[in-house]
Order: sequence, then C-alpha cells, then structure tokens
Amino acid sequence: MRIDRPGLLFIMVLLSSKILITAEDEPERIVITAEAEPADPRSVSSQVTVVTEEEIKASGARNAGEVLASVVGVQTVRYGGLTQPVLVSIRGSSPEQVLVLVDGKRLNSAQGGGVDFSTINPDDIERIEVIRGGASALYGENALGGVVNIIMKDGAGEDFALAVKGSVGSLETCEGGGQIQGGFNEGKGNYFFSLSALRTGGSYTYANEHEDDGTAEFVNSDGSSLNGSIKTGYHISSSLQLNLNGQYHLDEKGVPGTVEFPSENARMADHRFVTGGGVLWDTPMGAWEGSLSIIKQTRHYEDPDFYLGAVDDFHDNTALSGELLWSREDVFSRFSLSQNAGYSLRGDSLQSSALIKSSGLSEGDGTVSRIQHSLYYRSQWGFFPREEGEPSVLSLFPALRYDWSRVRFDDEDLVKTSDAPSWNLGINISVDRQQKIVLKGNGGYSYRAPSFDDLFWPSSSFAVGNPDLEPEEALIFDGGVLLKPLTWMSLEAVYFYHDVTNLIQWNPGAFGQWRPRNLASARIQGFEGECSLLIDLSFMNCYSEVKGNMTLLYAFDTTEDSVTYGMFLPRRAPYQFNGIVSLNHYDGHFIRLEGRAVSPRYITAQNTKYLEGYFILDLNVNAQIRENWYVNMAVKNLLNQSYVDIQDYPVPGVEFYVGTGWNYKPESGEGKK
Repeated sequence: MRIDRPGLLFIMVLLSSKILITAEDEPERIVITAEAEPADPRSVSSQVTVVTEEEIKASGARNAGEVLASVVGVQTVRYGGLTQPVLVSIRGSSPEQVLVLVDGKRLNSAQGGGVDFSTINPDDIERIEVIRGGASALYGENALGGVVNIIMKDGAGEDFALAVKGSVGSLETCEGGGQIQGGFNEGKGNYFFSLSALRTGGSYTYANEHEDDGTAEFVNSDGSSLNGSIKTGYHISSSLQLNLNGQYHLDEKGVPGTVEFPSENARMADHRFVTGGGVLWDTPMGAWEGSLSIIKQTRHYEDPDFYLGAVDDFHDNTALSGELLWSREDVFSRFSLSQNAGYSLRGDSLQSSALIKSSGLSEGDGTVSRIQHSLYYRSQWGFFPREEGEPSVLSLFPALRYDWSRVRFDDEDLVKTSDAPSWNLGINISVDRQQKIVLKGNGGYSYRAPSFDDLFWPSSSFAVGNPDLEPEEALIFDGGVLLKPLTWMSLEAVYFYHDVTNLIQWNPGAFGQWRPRNLASARIQGFEGECSLLIDLSFMNCYSEVKGNMTLLYAFDTTEDSVTYGMFLPRRAPYQFNGIVSLNHYDGHFIRLEGRAVSPRYITAQNTKYLEGYFILDLNVNAQIRENWYVNMAVKNLLNQSYVDIQDYPVPGVEFYVGTGWNYKPESGEGKK
C-alpha cells in the first residue's frame, strides 16, 4: 500500500524523544555493558539510545522486538504471527550484523548469527541499550551494524515486591506471568525471579488478490511459549561482589511457510537456556571482574510434507565463554583516565542432523566447532574539566581488539584460522557546562565472521553453504550533535557512513540453487534525527510526551564491473519515521499513540521488485484502578493495514488484547529509585 498524506503528516509532526520532566540536572550515569562502563549519551562518543523500564511498560510491547521498533536507526522484520520470528537491523545492517547481549552475554548463536527478539519477554527487562554503528573493537564480531544490550531486572533497591498479570486477545491469544523481587540481609543481597507463559491460535486472514474474495487464510501460525528469568547478587564486603543469573525460553509453534509455498503441517520447537555467574573485586590497583557463562540452544524442526521429502532435523548449539576484565579510573586536576583491558575465550559447537545427512560434507557426527580468543583494550581520556566532578570539555575514546578464531568440521579444518584486529576512535566535545550542546564522532573498523549456516548449509537442490566465505568488513564513521536547549526539549542529529567489503548475501545461482557469496563492496550512509518534547499540564495533574525520530538510509552496491553496480541493496528501507504521543496522569493512567511509517523496499539485487511501504498506528491505554491494581488495553495496527516486512510473510491485521495486573509492595518499602 502507499502511505497517505494524513499518515505522513502525523509522523512528521511527531518528531521527538525521551522524558525530561525535572529541572536542569546533571547527566544521568548509566551502564552500557555488564562491565560497568559509563555511557550517558551526553558523556560518550557512541550514538546510544536507552529504552527505560517505564518506556517498555508504556509501549504495550509483547516482546523485545516490539520495544525496539520505534528506536531511531532500527528497523524490525516481523515474519507473521505473535510466535513467529522478529529480527532487528541497525543502520541498514543485516540481522546477523547486530550483536545482542543479555546482561553482557552474547546471545547470537554461531549457527545462524541472528537473534529472534520474539523470544524475549519485555516484562523481565530493566532497560535496553542500543549502540548504533560498528562496535567490534568494543564487543567483538557480529557488532558490524550495532549492539543491542538487554539488562534484566535484578531486584536491587526493593525490600520486597510481587507482581502478577494476565491478558486475553485476538487470534485466541492468552498470556500471564508473575515476578518476585527484593533484597535481603540489610541490602547486601538482591534477587529477581519471573515466570510467564503465552498461547496463541495464530491463524489469520490477509489480503490476496489471487483469491475470489481478495483474502486468504495464513494457517499453522499457532504456538505456545514459556519464559523464566532469575538473577541474584550478594556483596560479601564493600570490595567483593558475587552475582548469578539465568534465563529460560521454551516454545513450540507452527511454521506456516510462505504464501507461495505454505507448510500447513510443519512444526518447530526452540529451547534456550542461558546461565552464568561472576565476581567483582575492587582493589587499590583497579577492579577485577571474572565471569563464566553457558548458552544452550536447541531446535527441532519437522515437515512431513516438504516437497523434497519429509524433514526431521535437530540442531544443538552450545556456547561456553569466560572473561577476565581489569578496569581502573584515575582523576587529576585537568585530566582523567578510565581504562579497561581484558581477555575472553569462547567456544561454540553445533551438532546438526542436517549436516550428517548432507552428502556435500565429509562423514562424521555432524559437529562444527569454533574456538575464539580475544584480547582488548579501551579507554577514555578526559581533558579540561571546568570544575572537579564536572564533565570534561574534550574526551577521546580509543579502543583496540584482536580476535583469533579457528573453525573445524569434525576432524577436518574446512575453514582456515582467521585473525581479526579491530579498532575505534571516538571523540566527545561538551561545548558548555550543562552539556546543552555536545558534539560526538566515531571512526573505526568492524567485522562479522560467517555463521555456520553460511559456511555449511546442507547441500540440496534448494541451497548450499560456502566454506570459502571471508569475514564481512567495514570502515565506519559517524558524527552528530546532541542539543538540550531547554529542560523540556532535546534534539539529536547524526550522519553515518559505512564502507563494507565482502558483504555476505544469499542469492540464487545455477538451476535456482541459493548460495552465499561475498559481495565485493557496498556503501551505506544516511541520517538520523531525533527530537523530544515534554508539555507540563500540572493544572490537570498530567503531562504530555511527544517523541519522534527519522532514519534516512542510502545503501547501494559498489562492486565494480557488476550488473548490480549502483543498485540499492535489497530489504533496506530508504526511510522510516517513528512518532509517539502520550498523555500521562500522575496517578498512573495514560493513553499512548505510536505511529511508524516505513518506505517501499527493493527485494531483488537488480531492483526489479519491491515491497510497498506502510503506515502502522498502535494504541495503548492504562487505567490505574487502585494504587496496586491496573487494567490495560492495547490495539496493534489500529488502522488494520495489510503489510509485509519480508516477501510472502504477511503480518496480521488489527490485533488487540485486554489485561490486568496487580503489584504489591509492603508499605515500609521505599521501592526502587
């Protein structure tokens, strides 16, 4: 469909972001990784967006993908119903080029490289931090497009709190869950525990011009899921802290296939278990942090009616990682220095029945493994603070990293040992004392190693992997300005430029067989703009928040002597506008409208076919019945627009749900600040 003028006008009016309701204050100190690096957007060089717990609740999001849909520079791809995958792209990257961390642990599997955000429960999230732009020097491979770091709740700051909620909605959907969190031993320890479940019927109608009545039914989209999270920490002393955490996800769902090739009986079950622990020891020579983690992800896929023969595949991914980090901060009269140095070791393994059955690979038990060693150093040099404790006028952020990895299939080396140095240099200039004007810029080198699927996809008439693939590489630059001219207004504008080589793309070859290849070069550049307004309506015991952003993207093939030279890269939207308007009562009632306009996108490398653009409007209403009891109603796709994020995967029309929740805190508890 086409974006009508009223819809486009609505989005253009809604250029804004962030709640800024208090008088002028010092910039808030926030954490950008589990490694306790300061990352106030006004105090670092990275282009950072932080989505708070309050914003997550106000969005009415049913998964982490819906939370990120309105973040500047981010495009989400939804494959259909509520239990179908939701993938995230940053600045025109592929989903595999976005590194996803949960409490600092890499969630990206070595098999596919991407992360399905529909499997992450937003109720368990404390905040989400999005770094836009390449960050391999800071976080390693996969961070070519950006980083999404999800910080889970931990119960710190609570005496005791209990929360339960439940909802029912369209497509035979119901869900519910509960949380317990708090502290113990006079605040030395803290804990958080949650459990939630979801069930949806999933089947829905969509627009189909080939049918007599103009519609068709997308069947086999039902599914159910179970999510759990646990996190605890304890301060043994003022200088020694221990922590443990874990997340659990289990789902079973239908796989409807595409409009052209439906699979009415295909089923898939995913199981993910994440656990880890760490110790933080503060010494006069600096702080030492050690951590260990294990991530287990399995997938069982069955399709008895597949046209090439019945499929019954099982994939088992295991990732073990350990890290040792040293950090230190020194402050002098006119200079400050913060340093981080560390070593990490990660081992990934995949056991796949599909690899065993594939005739294109050597005999064996179908095991692929990768060992990766990483050394890194990053620091912040602050120059000329105006007064003690105030931000530096000029800050530099150099970072270096060296990754060494080796991939093996069974006992044979099918991929050579690879070395990947990466670097980054950032700059931050605070023009004034209150940081009302901040200039930021970054330059660096980032990369992404091919996934196991890229390298070893089982050979068939449909597709085959490519063991000769080289890592994707990119030189990345961005620069921008952050403005806070008034206490109730903030503005941001950023230009970015990515020069990518060896871009991995899956394209059909001889006889229609799909195979990944290294595209020689591509150029991605664009502009991000963000604005926020806060309107005080204290005479009504309310305030109104107006938020919005836009992303303009120009991504094209620069491979010389290629038939696609100068063509737009497929599946990248040239522009996207997001807007939010909310009216919030001091007692907890609110009504919120969120709009998203996405431009048409080419879906072929030759730019011969494209998907129509669309405009989506969501509504979320919350009524606080009593202090600890609320009722919520949300409507997704309020205008019942017919659209797709990816070809042949129609998204449901209007979706709605009604829910209620109850929160309990002892009257003596001060609650979380």
